[in-house]
Amino acid sequence: MHRYLPRAAKVSRSRVVTIRDVARKAGVSIGTVSRFLNGYALKEKTRSRVAQTIEDLGYRQNVIAKGMKSRRSFSVGVLFPIFDEFHTEILSALEKQFARCGYHMVVSQYEYDEHAMEDKLRFLKERFADGLILSPGGMGIGPELGRECRKLIETGVPVITFNNRISALENDHVHVNDAEAVQGAVEHLFNMNHKDIAILSGAEVFSTARERLTGYMQAMERHSVSEGRRMVMTGDWSSSASGFQLAKKMMSLPRKPTAVFSSNCILTFGLLEYLHTAGFRIPDDVSVISFDDPRIFRLHQPGIAAIRQPNEEIAKAVAELVIRRLSGDWSQFPIDQRIPTEFILRSSVRKR
Repeated sequence: MHRYLPRAAKVSRSRVVTIRDVARKAGVSIGTVSRFLNGYALKEKTRSRVAQTIEDLGYRQNVIAKGMKSRRSFSVGVLFPIFDEFHTEILSALEKQFARCGYHMVVSQYEYDEHAMEDKLRFLKERFADGLILSPGGMGIGPELGRECRKLIETGVPVITFNNRISALENDHVHVNDAEAVQGAVEHLFNMNHKDIAILSGAEVFSTARERLTGYMQAMERHSVSEGRRMVMTGDWSSSASGFQLAKKMMSLPRKPTAVFSSNCILTFGLLEYLHTAGFRIPDDVSVISFDDPRIFRLHQPGIAAIRQPNEEIAKAVAELVIRRLSGDWSQFPIDQRIPTEFILRSSVRKR
């Protein structure tokens, strides 16, 4: 009895496209193609021509051989606390930036867990990630993490943080104008004749929480609001349940606020849930402004006024710093890059 055997598929014997082929067809030098592949800046016309030629010829880099020669993995480790809307938008923008330069990302989340963060950082080190992008959060952003990241920097591995800082670590950092943005938002509430203004804040272990609270305090001082009339509610800003409890406490005060600034969208979710559950109307009973502008704020009725972070610009700045360091340029280290936010005014604020 004969067993049926399928006919073998025809194997393509076409020659592998090389970097020399790309250079010849694009009309540039091999060095120019190499600079493009390694993320160096080229004139836009040249960059576009090389990119189009690579796509037309179907050129693919031999990453293993390239890595053995350069002792690089051509991967960048990315460590986020959670994949919320803010971080996923950053991640999507980072992927586009690195894809142009021939780098891939190894992405992990640690869910605000200090031990998980340590494990994920160890994993990325063992995989010889060429660089590390870190959004620090949780109680693990202190000296121990700083020491681990310092070791990486000393061995030539760039560590770029954004959003929160790591205490006692000198490294490249990208952030927004937290204090200035919050001060401007609270100033708007004063301009709308609000005087009893509360803030829902995160723990001061977070540099962004400190900066946002500073902006609130600066507005209070500018309008000569005494300490006794400042309503600061501090909780766990990784938990909407904490926002719910802070709002409940805030709206139970003998002197209720007429407006509240919430320091991030997670606290705001809890705030909105409590106000809805307890029957408080926005903005009739209390006006609301939030830091962060998730899509749901545009759909909520009324729309929630918010400070929007420029996620595309943040990701571009982070990626450029990584590529700059990986290319061997460590000038002006450490770079502290601050990016402006945008205040989006919606109908959750009314004039008193």
